[in-house]
Amino acid sequence: MTSPSNPEDRIDGRIGWIYLGVLALVFGAVAAWAFSSGDDDLVTATPRSTTTLAVDTEAPVGEVVEILLVVDGPAVTLQGAVPDTDTRDLVRDLAVARYGEDAVIDELQVQPTRVLEGGAVSVTGITDVGDDEPQGLQADIAAVLRLVAGDVDLELNQVVVPPADIRIGLDRDAITFAGEVPDQAAFDALVQPAVVQWGDGRVDSSGLSIGMTTLEDATVTIEGTIDAGDIRVQDYEASLGAAFPTVVVDRTTLAVDTSAEALGRLEGRLRELVAANPILFELGSAEISPESDETLQRVAAAIAATPGIQVQVVGHTDDQGPESINQQLSEERAGAVQSRLITLGIPPDQFLLPRGAGESEPIADNSTEEGQAQNRRIAFEFEGAVDAPADDADADEG
Repeated sequence: MTSPSNPEDRIDGRIGWIYLGVLALVFGAVAAWAFSSGDDDLVTATPRSTTTLAVDTEAPVGEVVEILLVVDGPAVTLQGAVPDTDTRDLVRDLAVARYGEDAVIDELQVQPTRVLEGGAVSVTGITDVGDDEPQGLQADIAAVLRLVAGDVDLELNQVVVPPADIRIGLDRDAITFAGEVPDQAAFDALVQPAVVQWGDGRVDSSGLSIGMTTLEDATVTIEGTIDAGDIRVQDYEASLGAAFPTVVVDRTTLAVDTSAEALGRLEGRLRELVAANPILFELGSAEISPESDETLQRVAAAIAATPGIQVQVVGHTDDQGPESINQQLSEERAGAVQSRLITLGIPPDQFLLPRGAGESEPIADNSTEEGQAQNRRIAFEFEGAVDAPADDADADEG
C-alpha cells in the first residue's frame, strides 16, 4: 500500500472532496426548489382554467316579461314583450275570450331574451263602472303564465243607463214589439200578457231585444188601430202596470176604428158577452143582481174604449104576462143598466135614451123555457152600426 508522501497533499485532497460535496448539496437544493416551484404553477393552473370555463358557458340573464293591458271601454290593446309566439298567442286568446275577436288589438312583441319568471301583467286605461273584464283578464294571464298581477290604473266612467223606449204596434188582431229591455224577465213580462190577450200566432216580438237600458221611467208607446170596444189593450195595459209600476204607457196615438162595420162587430161581441154572462135582475123587478157586476164592468170597459160613440141600452122580455107590464119592466131594466154604467165611469152624454122593447123583439122561441130565457135580455146598440158577419164577430176578443 502506497501512502502519500507529503502530509500537505493529503490535506489538499480532503478539501477537494469537501468542496465537491458542498457543490452537490447546493445543486440539489437548487434543483429541489426549481421542481417545487414548477409543481406549484401546475397545481394553481388547473383551478384557474376550470373557473374560466364555467363563466364562459353560463347563459346571459334576459329582461323579465312585462305585459300591459290598455283598456278603452269595450276594447283592449295588448302591449309589451314576451319570449315566443306561443306565449303571445296564448295571451291573445285569453283576451279574445274576454272581449271578443274584434275588440282585441295585439301589439305584443316577441323577444327571445325575455323570461317569464318574475314578470308582471298590469292594467291601465278607461272603462265603465262595474266592468270586471280588465282585472278578470289580468288575473287570467297572471294565472296561466305564472306572472305577478301588477298595477291597476283605470279611469272609471259612470255609466248612464237610458230608460227603455218600447213601441207596440196594433193592427186590430195583430201586435208587434220594437225596442230594448234590460233582461229576459222584462222581455217575458212584456210579451206573455200580449200572447194571453191576442194569441201566440198574432204576436210578433222579433223587434224586441235585450240591451243596456232600464225600465225605471221607461215609456211604452202603444200605437196603431184597434176595433171599436176592443178592451184587450186595456187589460194588457193593466198587466204592464202590475209588472212595471214606474213605466209610463202612452196610447194617445192609438186610433179606434169606429166604422159602421167595427161598431157592428162590437154589438156582436157584447151580445156574446151578455149571453154567456147574463145581466140578472131580481124577480119581477128592475133591481140588478150583484152577481152581474163583473159583466157590467166589462160592458163599461168596451163602451169606454169607444169614446164619442153614442150607445143605447135596450131591455127585452119574454111574452109571459101582460104585454104592458113587460113593456114597462123592459124600460125600467134598461134605465137601471144605463144608470149603473154611468156610475162605472161612462159619461151620460154618451148614451141615447134607454129603450124598452118589451116582448116585441124576440130572438128565440117563447114556447120553450130556454127560448124565454134568451129573450129576457139587455142589448147594447151603437148609433150607425151595421150587422157584422158572424165570423168577424167571433174572431174578436173582448
